[in-house]
Amino acid sequence: MSTTTLSSYTMATVNNLPVASMRYKYNLAIKKAIVDEAYTILRNLRATARKFTIQANQIRIWKRKFDENCAPALSHDTTGEGDKAKRFKKSNSVSRFIGGGRKCALDRDVVSHLEKFYDGKRSEDLGVTLRLMTAECRLVDPSACSLSPKALDGRVYRLLVKWDASWRRGTHKAQNTRHDIVVSNEFRSYIRTKAALLGVDCRAVFNADETNIYFSMEGRYTYAKRGSRTVAIKGATTSARCTVMVGANLAGDIKLPPFVIYTGSSGRSGRVRKEVEGKVGFPDQMEYGAQPKGWMDEELMLIWIERVWKPSVSQFDCCLLILDCCTSQMTTKVKEAFDDCNCNTDLDFIPKGYTSKLQAMDVGVNKPFKNYTNHQFDEWLVLNKDKTPNRSDVAWWIWDAWTRISE
Repeated sequence: MSTTTLSSYTMATVNNLPVASMRYKYNLAIKKAIVDEAYTILRNLRATARKFTIQANQIRIWKRKFDENCAPALSHDTTGEGDKAKRFKKSNSVSRFIGGGRKCALDRDVVSHLEKFYDGKRSEDLGVTLRLMTAECRLVDPSACSLSPKALDGRVYRLLVKWDASWRRGTHKAQNTRHDIVVSNEFRSYIRTKAALLGVDCRAVFNADETNIYFSMEGRYTYAKRGSRTVAIKGATTSARCTVMVGANLAGDIKLPPFVIYTGSSGRSGRVRKEVEGKVGFPDQMEYGAQPKGWMDEELMLIWIERVWKPSVSQFDCCLLILDCCTSQMTTKVKEAFDDCNCNTDLDFIPKGYTSKLQAMDVGVNKPFKNYTNHQFDEWLVLNKDKTPNRSDVAWWIWDAWTRISE
């Protein structure tokens, strides 16, 4: 055992573990080492306490807790008493015994009821506030009414922290972020095997995907005077948007013409539909459609097959097209339309939740594509300061951005 003086600290090593005399928190390994040193040698308790500048009674408390609760956990017991290992908890990176620290002043039955109340509300996606929890506490525990609001808030708040709850802002439904690498690898291997069985090369394997393009693309960041306490950015001049379906082959040398879907009536007499299908003032190289919400639906998917897919793959005898699990792309009519193509088209769908890993357009193309449209918007904004972009302007941005996507 060696000691080295560093300033006002006395550093010692216990079983090769450094211990500082002025530390206020010790992890379980150091506590166990101190207890072992104090009780291995007869009448060594007080000497050990003086050595590490702690109270002898504290070492006694550690020993009693180890003897009562923690022996199986520290010895890595595998005899079926794994539940005892749960008697440890980690707080602020320091392991300690469950039951230490400030005791809960509320009755156990009240705490159990509040926990069930909290879990029930969140399981139904209902909001839970501190005021709601304290009101429920007063309802089930009349003695809580004698407490001041601040005291009761503190007790309930400590319970919420104990349950690992924090004050959060409501969000949209989160996408899947836990991907199984086995599923991804199996899908890639499956696609390669299928392409080999169909006898198609990389030029006949395609992927297509939809993405949103907004008419106003003001960002959330700006250059402003350093030190400014308020940095204001005016919102978008319009909330209009459109959906663009883009696609390309695996070799990268064939890009499908973009299919732009604007918000408007899909009927034959619809003003927007007549405008975009007439292509007056619009790029002729792209195809257009209209839908009340500006989304891809079954009718527009059938139009995409006729106007974009068939002309683009007429040179191939067989093709493999990979799409995501969008409902409009998986209907019977859509599958029958692909079967009627001159080119034999075999469809495959990316597993649900794996778009961000397996959708080629989504992973590597949509981001630069949108960046190029943002560049076009900035240039347009310089020449048209007080105007709102129209459908024709956006169409030209899309076409210019798509032409800049390299092989």
